[in-house]
Order: sequence, then C-alpha cells, then structure tokens
Amino acid sequence: MFKNCKKKYKVSTSVTTTWLISYILILLIPLFTSLFQYIYTNSAVVDQINRSNEKLLNNIQYNIDRILNTLDSSSTSIIFNDHFEKLFQLQNTQKVAFNYELRFCVDRLSVHYQANPNIDVTVYMPDKSYLIHSATANRISYIYDNLALKGVPIPQKEWIEKLSTPYRSTYFFSPYMSYRNFGKDSIVFARSVPLLAHSNVVANVFVSIPYSKMKEISDVSTGEFLILDDNGTPIKPENILLPESLTLTGNKGIKTIRNGKKEFILSYVKSNKVNWYYAVLTPTRDFWMKADYIRVISLSSIIIALFLGGISIYCLLKRNYKPVRNVVDLISFQEKTDSKNEFELIRDAYIDLYKENSFMKNSLSRQLERSREIYLLTRLKDMNSHLTDEDSMEYLQLDFEDKQFAIVSFYRSYTNEDIQYFDNDVMVYNNFILFVLNNIFIELTENKYPYYQLTDGELVLFLFVLDGEYSRHWESFCPDKLKQMYSFLKEKLDLSFYITIGEICNDFKYINSCYEDILNAHEYNSVIHEDGIVLVKDITEPFHHMDRIKVNYEKLLCDTIFLGNYRKASQLTDMIFDEFMKEADTDFSIHKYYIYHLVDAIIQAPLHTPAANISRKNLCILLDNITLCTNTQSLKKAFLNIIKAICGIPQEKYDERIQSLSNSIKNHVNANYLDYNLSIASIAESVNLNPKYMSRLFREENEEGLLDYINTVRIQKAKIILEAQDINLEDLALMVGYTNVRTFRRAFQKTEGITPGQYKNKSRT
Repeated sequence: MFKNCKKKYKVSTSVTTTWLISYILILLIPLFTSLFQYIYTNSAVVDQINRSNEKLLNNIQYNIDRILNTLDSSSTSIIFNDHFEKLFQLQNTQKVAFNYELRFCVDRLSVHYQANPNIDVTVYMPDKSYLIHSATANRISYIYDNLALKGVPIPQKEWIEKLSTPYRSTYFFSPYMSYRNFGKDSIVFARSVPLLAHSNVVANVFVSIPYSKMKEISDVSTGEFLILDDNGTPIKPENILLPESLTLTGNKGIKTIRNGKKEFILSYVKSNKVNWYYAVLTPTRDFWMKADYIRVISLSSIIIALFLGGISIYCLLKRNYKPVRNVVDLISFQEKTDSKNEFELIRDAYIDLYKENSFMKNSLSRQLERSREIYLLTRLKDMNSHLTDEDSMEYLQLDFEDKQFAIVSFYRSYTNEDIQYFDNDVMVYNNFILFVLNNIFIELTENKYPYYQLTDGELVLFLFVLDGEYSRHWESFCPDKLKQMYSFLKEKLDLSFYITIGEICNDFKYINSCYEDILNAHEYNSVIHEDGIVLVKDITEPFHHMDRIKVNYEKLLCDTIFLGNYRKASQLTDMIFDEFMKEADTDFSIHKYYIYHLVDAIIQAPLHTPAANISRKNLCILLDNITLCTNTQSLKKAFLNIIKAICGIPQEKYDERIQSLSNSIKNHVNANYLDYNLSIASIAESVNLNPKYMSRLFREENEEGLLDYINTVRIQKAKIILEAQDINLEDLALMVGYTNVRTFRRAFQKTEGITPGQYKNKSRT
C-alpha cells in the first residue's frame, strides 16, 4: 500500500518511513524501562518495604503513645478530682462521709467510661480493702467472690498483693488489674496515691486498655505486631520464639532473625513514652515473593509489549496514513514535487490557502469599511436607506447608543502643480492627503477619541463618537490640536486647508443637521476665501440660522399644516420665532422675507392639502397683513392667522384625522411585518409624511414608538408560531421579518422580558 502511495505522489521520502522509525524508537522506551526496572527491582522493593515499615511503625508509635498518654492523663484527672481527694483523706470511722463522697466518685468514673469506653479505671484503697469502679464499689472480698463465679485464675491473696503494691507511674502488662476486662490481657498504667502525713499508700489507680485494642490500632496486615521490652522480650507471651540474644539498639531499626528454618525481618521503633519497642515481624519470603512477582511481570511485559507493539505499529501506519493520503489527493498537481514528503506538500498548500484567506479577509474588511462609509454619508445627507437603522448598525458594527457626535471637515482645492508629483493622478494625490491627515491626527489626539474617516467629494470628514463625559474635554482639546495640525501642515508640508469644526450632536438621528451646518460653514469659508480653522458656532453670517430653521422646522411645519393640526403648528411657529430672537442683530426684514418663504412653501403644497380650500381673495388679505407688519410680534400674529385659515378644521376633526392616520400606519405594519425592509422611512413614504414627524405623531397618539410597535407585532406573531410549532430560532426570525437571529433575540427579550428559548420551554409546560 505504501509503495503505491510513494510512487503516486513522487515524494523522495515518504512520511511512512519517518513514522516507522519514530514508532520503533517509541517502542524501545518501555523496553529499556522494563530492563531498568528488572535490574533495580530488588533494591526498589527493599526500599519500598523499608519506607512502608517506617511509616507503619511511626503511625503505630504515634497512636500507642497517644493512648499511653491518655492512660496517664486519665489517672491524673482521677487523683486530683475533688471528690476523690476528699475520699482518700477520710478515716475508717467516717463512714457517712465516705459513702457520700463515694457516690460522686462512682459517678465520676461512669462519666469517664462514657467518654472513653475502651479505657477502664479501677481504684483500690488498701487500708480500707475497698475497690471502686464505674460499675461497682465494694470491699475487695465481695468483689473477688463475684469474680470467682466467672472463674478467677488467680488466688485472692496474690490478687490483693498486686492491687496493694505501691506503684510510681508504671506501665506494665497484666490481665488482672481491670475490673471490667478482668482476665483479658491489658496494658495497665498504675499510680499510687500516698497520704501526706506518711508515705503509706492510701490508694492505687489502675487505668488500662485491652491489648487487643493495641493490635487493632497497629493495623498490621502482613506479619505479627509485638511490643518488646528493653531486653527484646515480648511483654505478652507470643507463639513466635525470638532469639534470646536479641538486642535492639537505637530508636528504630531492622533486623533479620532466624527461627529454625524460618527467616524473619523484624522492624522496630522505640516508644517516646515508655521504655518499650513496637515491632513488626514479617516472614522474609514475603519480600522475595513480591520481588519474584515483579520480575515475572517485567519480563512478561517486555515480551507482550514487543508483540503488541509490532502489531500496533502496522495498524497505526495503515490507519494514520489514510487521512494524509486523502488530503494529498485534494492538492492540485502543481503542488506535488519530488523534493518533498506528504506533510510538506500539505504545509505549502495550507500556506497558500492562508494567503488567499487573508486576502479575502482584507477584501471583506475593506468592503465593510466602504459600506460603513456609505451608510454614514447617507445619514449625514439625510437620505433613505434600504435597511432599518437597527439592522444597518448591527451589520456595520456601529454602537451609537448613549453617544455624542462631532464632525470635523478638511478641504483643499488641488492645482496642477500639486498633482504633478503624483504623475498627475488625482486619486493617488487624494490618498496621500487622506494618509497624511489620518496619521497626523492620530498622533496629535493620541488616539483618545474614536472616529470614522469619510470622504464627500473634496471634503475629508472626521466623525467623532464621544462618550458623554468626554464631550466637554473634546470641545477644548480638539480645536487646540487642530491648530497645531494646521500649523504643521502649512509650515512643514506647505499644505493649506479649510478646517471646519462642528458643534456636538447629542443624538445620531439629528446628525444631518450638524452636517448641514458644516456645509454652510464651508460655503461661508469659500466665500470669504480664508483658510484656517472655523468653528460652526462662531459664524455670524446672517442666514446661517435660517438654514437651521429650514432643516429643523420647515418640513415639520408643512406636514403639521397638511394634517390640519393648528395646535402643533402654533408650537412650531413659537420655536421658529425663538430662533429669530437668538439672532438679535439680524435685520427684521430678513425675518420677514423668510416668513414669505414659509408661506410660499405652504401654499405650493399639493392640491389635496387644506390650502386648496381657501379663496384667493381671503388669501390675498392675509398676505397683505404680513406686508404691513413692522415688528416681530405683529409678524408672528399675521403668520399664525394664515396657518389657522389653512388648517381650517376644528381640533376635534384633527384628532379624528390623527386617529385615522395612526390606524393606517398600524394596518400597514400588520400587512407588511414580514418585509425585511419595513422601516419608518418606507411607512412615511406610503402615507406621504416626513418620517420624523410621522414617528412623533404616532408616539403622541399611541404612547409608544413606531419601531417598538413594529417589534411588538413581530414578537406577537413569533409567540403564536412558537406555541404551535417546533422551529429553530433562525427560521423563526426570518418568518417574522428579522434579518438575523441576534436582532430577533434582543427584540424578543426587550418586549417579553425573557428569551425566545425560555418562552418556548414555558409554553410547553
């Protein structure tokens, strides 16, 4: 198989050869590891056993010493108990007091037993021949008779002698010093209580724990646990015979001992509490059994690894080469060469693919930037767009929510002398100008303010997007930097520009008005032929505010009069005359001529407007009144009389008309909600109104925006579909008029308060 592949692709060295060598080297790693393990297995096993024994013995030492400390502390707590102290000091004649304190002493022993059930405390008072225990308290003869019923292997006299012997904080092994565990092998801690007046023993306190508990604590799974004295003799006789000459030295150690033909390893550690050794006796064969087992496993693993490794190498080569062969088959013939292996062919093909992908990505990025520039220019010029603003901003990755905006324009009229250095290519010259402006501007502003660079004919525009907190800083910062830029361009590059700085716009919906101001200021600059920097707000040209009125109010006023809404028209008239008052230096005749212009715009409306119903005679009388006006107040009154005559309907009729218009808009939305291009502009075109004015009327009539109403209709339709069908969100978004699922999700959650998926699950339950 591999021969054919090598011949087909004409590679000098197939990748299968490299793989085979690599796999063999990889296979040798466990082989050498197993050999190394085989050589050092004996020492490793011994070391492991030593560490395990050491850890085991340390645990045994800690646990048993802790128990011995507990025996000691229990004895101390009994001796220094108030009731026991009083009891020990009573004479034989004080029987009433003795019995009184005895009750408390028994209770104290009972409490101790409940707290430490494995530890037994027995108190014997030799002078009174009295034994006290949590389970009983009586003369020793009665106690012995009671124990005799169970079979006592020790004579009474010998037992009493052991109980009466003075002890000085001594640990020993005995089955007879515990009442509860009588007859059971126990570790005993004994302490005598002398009388202060003389050295006679007034009481012996025996605190014990069964030896079986010690063996449980040792938890020795292999071998035998022993406790040896300092002579190496077990404190408890065991079946195992240890050498008589066994000598234990140091705090811990390991010895090899022999018992007949059997060989043992004795690991021991010395107690920190008493002169004892804790030891574990393990048969030596257990050590070699594990070693032999490991050696057999090692040799077997080597043989099995070689066998399975060979099979695995063959299978892996066959399996792994198949996808490589399939990928190489997809590479064009030009990529195949005799000087490369398969992976190098794939690498070269991937590099070419990456280059193509980067080229396409850059191309798409440029297209996106161009689309963004076209959209922004469309908004600056107040032109209709095929998509809604929401969809356009999402597609073009524009976030203008809660932002402020400012426009700066640059203009330079080139000459033949300018472009002769660029082979008389105007486009190359313009690109040079854009490059210079962009780089110098970034350097001066330190890239603090994000902006979009646009080109409108010979105007180069910078549209700044500002956060509210930076707008004031921008108003002072930007003009200073632009002055530096202007000076640098003129002095270093001999380039002179008309630079116009617009006012801050608080809402992107009105950015076209700001751009109109920029154009007017630019026109003003062109007339006076002064290069340099001009701020829109500083221009004193008398007709500048007239253009602002034309942009902001003229169309709205015509639409309002068309609907017969005199109340709204009078409000707009107030705003227009307020604009007049802002320009106190402007001659009254200019205001008067502009009112003539507004009247002309209203009269020249289509024939179906209310203006067509006014007689020519009445209209002439109203116009004559305007010509007679000599001040702003009389001019405003005469203008309002014309508006009132043109509206010509009572307010009630106007309300009916607005209601009818609102219903028409709703019907249009309900009929066309599936249309992806449904927008305020398209709806306004269908009812022949200005989009902004229509949107404002709809909000006043319905207490919600038109876009919100469109979303509400679409979301209600989506809810019906979700309840009736099992459909994915991408298809559902398209079915109700959204161009993408992200816009649909956002609109759904804004309207319903939950996501479409959550609503779907909720409706199912």
